[in-house]
Amino acid sequence: MYIFSCFFPLRLSLATPDLNSVNGVIINLLYITPTRHLLYVTDTRSGVTTHKLEHLSCFFPGLLALGLFSLSTTDSPAYTSSQKQLHRWAAEGLAEMCWLIYHDQESGLGPDEVQMVDYANYMKTQGSNDRNNPARGTSFGSLEWEGLWVRQIANWKKDGKMSGTPPGVPMPGESFKREEDPKNRDYRVMINSYLLRPEVCFIALFFSTRRTINWCSSLQTLESFFYMWKLTGDVKWRERGWYVSPHSPLRTDSGLVPFQVYLSSD
Repeated sequence: MYIFSCFFPLRLSLATPDLNSVNGVIINLLYITPTRHLLYVTDTRSGVTTHKLEHLSCFFPGLLALGLFSLSTTDSPAYTSSQKQLHRWAAEGLAEMCWLIYHDQESGLGPDEVQMVDYANYMKTQGSNDRNNPARGTSFGSLEWEGLWVRQIANWKKDGKMSGTPPGVPMPGESFKREEDPKNRDYRVMINSYLLRPEVCFIALFFSTRRTINWCSSLQTLESFFYMWKLTGDVKWRERGWYVSPHSPLRTDSGLVPFQVYLSSD
């Protein structure tokens, strides 16, 4: 998607404005969930954070990994070794989250959009219900700030835990566990139908009167897993890439089954 598109240069350029854009996303749009500590990237609407994770956003860890794999600190004075480490952590944590939204599902198919349990609302609720909760009496804006990944990293460094990995990033050789109970996943699925190819999704959305064609999954996650495998050399990313490939969960001993039949068998 990034290399073979005629709209994208073969050699990435990390000019200062481009680097600022990437860092702006990391600083302002990366959050941690309150219980499973999942790292996710979200967006804003009218200045308000939505805390939604779209399948399309799973291109972002691949973009970070591609930059880490192909660029060095000499390509841009602003691309420091500390920033490269931050980008690597972000890539690993986001890719892990994108894996989990597939792995958590009984069908093995990742949803097009999930609503994350945001840190601020969760802690505010807990603070109201528990007198001993440190969030009791804390303003919503302060809790929203605490949920930012960069803030969590700052607290992690302050606590002197830098020998491991920051919140949202699994330890080397480890993975976050699958959660079978939807109530404990730190997110809920917002959309519940599925189309495989992005061009099919576009056509369906264009001609749909309801404009609610759901689970239009393309291959962002698969591409990101490929780049994570090239970056880390860890075969788990190659295996995960096979697992999330469109045909994989639909394959049976007798051939491929229609998607709706597969879903109804869950």
